[in-house]
Amino acid sequence: MGGITVVISLVLGTVQINGLFSDWQERKVVVSQLIEAAALQTDARDYKGAWKLIDEALNLNPSSLLARQQQMVIAMVWLRNIQVQGTDTFSYIVDKLLPILYLGSVNENVNTAANALTHIGWANYLRISDGVGGLEVEEYYRRALNLDPNNVYAHVMWGYWILSQENHNVNSDADLDVAKLHFSAALDSQQNRAFVRKLQLSALRQAHHGSIVQIEYIKVAQEILQQKGTLNQYNRAGVFRAMQDS
Repeated sequence: MGGITVVISLVLGTVQINGLFSDWQERKVVVSQLIEAAALQTDARDYKGAWKLIDEALNLNPSSLLARQQQMVIAMVWLRNIQVQGTDTFSYIVDKLLPILYLGSVNENVNTAANALTHIGWANYLRISDGVGGLEVEEYYRRALNLDPNNVYAHVMWGYWILSQENHNVNSDADLDVAKLHFSAALDSQQNRAFVRKLQLSALRQAHHGSIVQIEYIKVAQEILQQKGTLNQYNRAGVFRAMQDS
């Protein structure tokens, strides 16, 4: 009887293990599909939907490295293209994205950590524009460039911040020269040039430095056209106004 009991226990144990393995395999497949779908939604600029899908993937497998990586990609792309409507604020979106960025900032991969640090700085800039005080911005860009001196996002976002209305340290035309160095370094990286040019034009268009900035704005717009790039209607109108005022 004792031998029969042992055999039955082994059989039941094997059935249970097989059931767990099957369940694990099914979860793995579903998680993989959710990650792929989230990537597609990110490409389609449906960041809210992509975030929801990746949350589902992590609920099924909290230890999935691929899901965590995709979550950070979504967070960074969302921040670079953030838009708010109605009564929403930047902070409403930013607050749920920051935890994964802080996690990424201590990643062993230097590029990953630098990208995460840079986007934390950008997230803080967005929160400052909402009226939140006491937040560091430049410090995160500085730390990112210490890790990755050629980081495209750290350079372009720092250049933007230097000319930003929310940066209360802006007080001289020398700031434009520093910003130009960062924009130049970002362009030299040859990465995501469309975003670099978009942020560069936006920074110059909003800066309060008189005619010197307007001239630089016109110059950059001309460079873009000479390099077979395009200007949207907003920037074309901005160039026209700058030409009238300069």
